[in-house]
Amino acid sequence: MNSDDLAGATRAAKATEALLRDARSALRRVEKLTDAAQATDDAGAHHLAGAAQRVLEQLANHLVLAKQKRNRADQRAVRRVR
Repeated sequence: MNSDDLAGATRAAKATEALLRDARSALRRVEKLTDAAQATDDAGAHHLAGAAQRVLEQLANHLVLAKQKRNRADQRAVRRVR
């Protein structure tokens, strides 16, 4: 792994981490929105708020898995160097 590869991997890891933080923040906001929607009589609002929450949960889970995959690849690379 040369320095360009390392710099690119570092940028990608930072971007994934930032996206994960944003997704978790948005999920917290949507959870509050879902709770508020449940207090209304609007079935459409219930459905859409629940769908938004599920999508953000999927995004956060995907990003966590991507981060774990990258960490494992980094650990394997370090072991090869040693």
